[in-house]
Formats: sequence, C-alpha cells, structure tokens
Amino acid sequence: MIPPEHNSSFVAHMENVLDVYKRPYDPHRPVVCMDESPKQLIAETRVPIPGSPGRVARHDYEYRRCGVCTVFLASEPLAGKRMVRITERRTKRDWAHFVEEIADQYESAVKITLVMDNLNTHVPGSLYDAFAPDKAKALWDRFDFVYTPKHGSWLNVAEIELNVLGTQCLDRRIDNINVVRSEVEHGNHSETTRTHGSIGSSPPPTHGSSSLGSIRHSMSDATLVRFTAHAVAVAGEGSPLRPPRPVTW
Repeated sequence: MIPPEHNSSFVAHMENVLDVYKRPYDPHRPVVCMDESPKQLIAETRVPIPGSPGRVARHDYEYRRCGVCTVFLASEPLAGKRMVRITERRTKRDWAHFVEEIADQYESAVKITLVMDNLNTHVPGSLYDAFAPDKAKALWDRFDFVYTPKHGSWLNVAEIELNVLGTQCLDRRIDNINVVRSEVEHGNHSETTRTHGSIGSSPPPTHGSSSLGSIRHSMSDATLVRFTAHAVAVAGEGSPLRPPRPVTW
C-alpha cells in the first residue's frame, strides 16, 4: 500500500502508462502518443550578421512578435511513425480534427490507444464540439484515451518527439507559419530518407517488474522527477521510452 503522504494518484497513472508501453506491437491495436506545443513566431528587427571563419553568426536581442502557431504531433513508437500538423490555433476543434487525422491513418485498426497529457482540450467532449453527435461518438469509439499523470507529461513519448523536432527544424527565429510548415515537412522527409529500411527491425522490448515494484513505495513529490531515467532503464532497449527514429505517415 502506498503511504497517504506520497503521491498515490501519480504512481497509479504512471503504472497505467507504463503498462501500455509494455504491450507488444500490434498493427490492429496501435499505441500512439500525441502532444502539442506552441511555437512563437518571431521576426528580426535588424539584419543578422552571418557567421564567418572563427566568428559565429550574430543576432540582435531585439525582435518583433508575429503571433503564435501550434505544433500537433502524433507518434507510434513501435512502428517508427510520426505525423505533424501546424495550425493557427490550439482549440478543442483543432485537437478534434487532429484526432480524426490520426484515425484516418489506422482504418483497419480495431482500437487505437492514444497516450496524451491532461490538457483541458484533450477530452471526448471536444469531439462533440467539432462534429455532429453521431460522428463524434463513432470517432470516440475508435480510441482508448490514456492520460499521463498530472505533472508527469514527460512519460509521453510524443513530448520527446516534439523536443527533437524543435531542435531539428525550429530552433531559430521564424516569423511565418508557412515557413514553419515547410521546415517541418523538410525535416520529416530528411529523417525518413536517412532512416528508411531500419524501422521495425528492433527486437520486441523486454521489461522488468521488480525495480518498478521497489520504487512505488518510495515515490514522493520530491523524487518523481528522478524516475525518468529509471523508467527508461526498466523499459529496456527498443521500448517506446527509447523509440526508433521515425518515418512519417
């Protein structure tokens, strides 16, 4: 039994997510991780000074805000698949339409497990805001929603993917949403070309249980963040916590 002063709710949700990650690959019951992140559009106010031998490029500290766009990302770690959409807003309707796009990629799936965080738009009611009731219910029935613990979104593999995507394609000042879309498309294509042929070649993941069992009694708010590295070690090589490089849908 978990002591009441410890975060039992966090551990329960954490174990639920890790149990999902233990499932073997099944094309009829895919495990897909989804996340979203804002991208601020920023313009230069002065022409940057390009780099030269022995000197890095220089950018003025002053900039001009040009709005915000949203990066939606879905990843199926065991299949090495990634899908990205750039939208102008981050509303319930935007999320619902992205969920519809995910469902369209798995027409033959019996049930899609969707791992995501607790953002207030990530709820079945958002589907009813975007679609007619019959369509919303049919779309909801395609999914099994699994939520990471509150303050534990780092258990979502899609969050790792978003960080990688930002480093690869978006780690600079960009002032136009169309440029963001172009950079993401180019980055996905390059990654797909570079890794094509190796996706799916990893052996099925193996998992331990004793280490996870030994820590569930000692997890307090102060120790939660240290579980990240331990969870990776428990999951083992080839698991969704150590995902293969992605190909795009």
